[in-house]
Amino acid sequence: MPNCPTAVAFDVLQTLFSVEPLRGRLTALGLPPHALEVWLGRTLRAGFALAAAGAFRSFSEVASGTLAGLLL
Repeated sequence: MPNCPTAVAFDVLQTLFSVEPLRGRLTALGLPPHALEVWLGRTLRAGFALAAAGAFRSFSEVASGTLAGLLL
C-alpha cells in the first residue's frame, strides 16, 4: 500500500467508555452536576496544549490537575 498509515489513534473518552459514572463522584465532592463536562473539556484542552508544546504528562496527572483546579 503506497499510503499505509504509520499510526492509528483512537478517541477513547466518551467513545470507547463513558465518563458519566464520574458525575456522581464529582457532585459528592461538592461540585455542580455540570462539572463533569467542564472537567472533561479542561482535561482535553490541557492534554492538547501539552501535546502541541511537545510536552507529555500522563492522563492521570492532567485529569487530577484539572480536578484540583475545579475544587479550588
